Amino acid sequence: KDTHDADIKSGAISIVCNVLRSCSPFFIAKSKEVQHLCKILLQLLRCNEDRARAAFCLDGSALITVLLEVIEINYRLGRKGDVKCLVLVQNVFEKLIHLARVPLTMVKRHNELLICLINYINGVT
Repeated sequence: KDTHDADIKSGAISIVCNVLRSCSPFFIAKSKEVQHLCKILLQLLRCNEDRARAAFCLDGSALITVLLEVIEINYRLGRKGDVKCLVLVQNVFEKLIHLARVPLTMVKRHNELLICLINYINGVT
């Protein structure tokens, strides 16, 4: 856990999120990279809960936005989408749900996150 704590403290989640964002809109063409980045996120989130909450407050908005984009693109492609990517993103979300329970107002750029979530909800309905 100490290694993961130090990695997160040094900004690893932000870096992974930026690299993941750089794969957009080519998530399918770069599905192996997306899978590896999700695996890295899962490893990083093995840190202690306080460190995960702090990281979520800093980078949670950007991370959730890019993960939702991965889901949307794969979902729209149907059978051509990458199921492994979807499962890994789901695992990252499950880890975040368990670890990052903080008031929304503590999340940096929480207004952007709310707008993003509303847009995705409206797109689904």
